[in-house]
Order: sequence, then structure tokens, then C-alpha cells
Amino acid sequence: MSARQTWHAIVRRVIHFMLTGGVATASQLSTLYMLEAIGWLPTIANGVAFFVGAQVNFILSYCFTWRDRRIEGTRWHSVLGRWLAYHGAVIGTSWVNMGIFLLARPFLSSLPAAVLGSGCTGIVNFILGDTLVFRRWLSVPFATRLRHCMERVSEALAHIDGSILLCLGKIGACFRLFVGNSGDGKGSKSL
Repeated sequence: MSARQTWHAIVRRVIHFMLTGGVATASQLSTLYMLEAIGWLPTIANGVAFFVGAQVNFILSYCFTWRDRRIEGTRWHSVLGRWLAYHGAVIGTSWVNMGIFLLARPFLSSLPAAVLGSGCTGIVNFILGDTLVFRRWLSVPFATRLRHCMERVSEALAHIDGSILLCLGKIGACFRLFVGNSGDGKGSKSL
């Protein structure tokens, strides 16, 4: 594949990722609106709406954004594994989103702080989706995949200025040290 084809594939995947996120957000917000309209408490309605939006996002990600990563004759446990990995990523990045919001809030009003958190989380979600949740290399041990993913996140964050992102990069570096070597004698660069 030429560099031009690779670039077009990346741009196409990012566009698909953004469309998927837009549809999932619309489903979340419309669910929230409908549940509040019938009298549900806002916090419960928001939790249910978030869950609905996450399911829509997973289905569209699996069937549209990363459809080329599906395995022929996929068994239910493979889809379940990706579903669990997806929700693990959602839980982790929701904390990242809130952390960025809380760090930015003293300097920005709520809406720009939320947009900053969502934007940074979107980048991390794309990297996690591409390298961990909807990965191509299913036969690589989990610890090696996770270490490789954290290295890619750290590399991406290293190219963005800002103390918040520098902090997140340091967290990723610490996590890589915690995960350690998988004992296979190969670094994740061999992937």
C-alpha cells in the first residue's frame, strides 16, 4: 500500500469514527430527552441514555468504522471480547475526560473545558479503538497489546503541547513500567 493510499485509509477511518460518534451522541441525547419527557429523574435518564449511546457506538464501530477488522466466521466470544474491551476503554476515557475538564475548568468556562475534554478523549478513543478494541493482531498476548497501545497514546500526546497532555503522557509511561516486559524477549516495536 502506498503512502497516499495509507493516508486516504486513515482519513476515511477518522471520518467514519466521527460519523459514528455523531450518531451515537444523537441517540444518547434523544434517549435522554425522551426519558425526561416521560418523567424519569434526570440523573437516571442520563445514565440510561449514556448506556444506549455506548451500545449504538459499539455496534456502529464494529459494523462501520472498523468493519475491515472483523474476522470471517466470528464467534460470539470474539464479539463479546471486543464489547468488553470497548466498555473498558469507555470507562477509562470517561475518567480522562473528567480529569481534563476538572484541570481546565479553573482557566476556562464549562463549555470550552468540556469541549477540550471531549476532543482529547476522542483522540484517545480513536487510538484505543484502532490498537486495542478493534485490533488486527488478535494472536498477540494481551499485556503486549496493552503496552503497545499505551506507547502509541504516549507518542501521540508527546506531539501535543500542554501540561494536561504532558501529565497524561507521564501516566502512560508509568503504566508501561507497571505492565513491564511480557517475557517474550521482543519489544512491542516488533509488532
